[in-house]
Amino acid sequence: GVAIVVVCIAYVGMSLPQQAYWDSDLFIYMRGHQLYPENAHASIGLGREYSRLGAHDRAIALVEDAVRRNPDDVYEPYALAEVYIAAGRKEEGRNALEYGMRVMPEYVDSETGMTSVAALFGQLGDYDRALELCSKVLVRDPHLYSGLYNCGNIQLMAEHYPAAELLLRRAVKSAP
Repeated sequence: GVAIVVVCIAYVGMSLPQQAYWDSDLFIYMRGHQLYPENAHASIGLGREYSRLGAHDRAIALVEDAVRRNPDDVYEPYALAEVYIAAGRKEEGRNALEYGMRVMPEYVDSETGMTSVAALFGQLGDYDRALELCSKVLVRDPHLYSGLYNCGNIQLMAEHYPAAELLLRRAVKSAP
């Protein structure tokens, strides 16, 4: 009885790290980047995952490289702003965000772009700009889940609790 329990515990203990490795997002993004090293989106995906795990220097290097290789693509500067902000490098994040808005201003006019940019401004603590974009996107589509969710979180960050609660409740009701 005791021997079987010990064997079972040893088996589970030895298999968990391996299972975590194979199931991890990091492994998937690393494999994608390995297969497609010139693909900017593969670099960004891996960079975002490194950022999520706290490896900010690796994240920034990957996403900066993607921006260098694709200076006129709108997606990369916003991803760079995201990893800079996560690393606490807010001024560089703001610069990357402003650069992305100059390179392709029509992205900010799209519903997806507007909510993404609003979230980044919120993370920068620029709640006025974030909430201005929130107002615009919710006028266009008052039931847009990403708009309700992001804008609710921005209201929460700005300590506007009643407005945050209202938007987040609406987001839950409209969730896909």
